[in-house]
Amino acid sequence: MKLRFSWEEAFGDLFPHCSSDVVNEDGTSLLSCILTDDGGCQLIHSLKWIDVGLARIKSVKESKVEFDHWDREVWGADFSKDCVKLYFRMEEDYCEFLSLESFEKALMAWRDFIELPPDKAVTRELEI
Repeated sequence: MKLRFSWEEAFGDLFPHCSSDVVNEDGTSLLSCILTDDGGCQLIHSLKWIDVGLARIKSVKESKVEFDHWDREVWGADFSKDCVKLYFRMEEDYCEFLSLESFEKALMAWRDFIELPPDKAVTRELEI
């Protein structure tokens, strides 16, 4: 799966955007959705919440807990050492699965990207 991070303009501001070359039958990448779900908060708050997610992943990887959960306004992630279930919080059956390592890699790369100064000329691609 290839992710592409970019800055998109809306309402006179730049916002981080994520797209994926892997989408479901609806044309949606749930991984892109959870990464871009900022909960209506500023980016600084997103960075802190991403750090919470990364800490929870670390706890699962180090076997401090068997299972953990991380969610935003609309999208959620349940993870164990075996896999991550990404889902729409209003309909948990609308979901997709990926490895914990892939999710961690995507979340770390997304954090690194949104920490950059917003610039429409800046894009990043990531293979997971």
